[in-house]
Amino acid sequence: MSRSEFRRLEEQNDDGSVYLAVSVSNGCAYCIASHAAAAKKQGMTAEMLGEVLAVVGMANETNSLANGYRVPVDERFENLF
Repeated sequence: MSRSEFRRLEEQNDDGSVYLAVSVSNGCAYCIASHAAAAKKQGMTAEMLGEVLAVVGMANETNSLANGYRVPVDERFENLF
């Protein structure tokens, strides 16, 4: 990933929600606290945090079910990059 591509991704994550979501998914208490504080400073409300947590929870639950049922990956998604 080039620096300009990375900067563009960071600009799209200006409220910190992506970093926060990844930290929640990984279960890192330090990172959750750090990124939640940064997100709050950028204007994230308690309601917005709830939405981030709901999306992370749903994604993790769906991933666990797909893994448990051993759902195969569609061919059209196999070689995207």
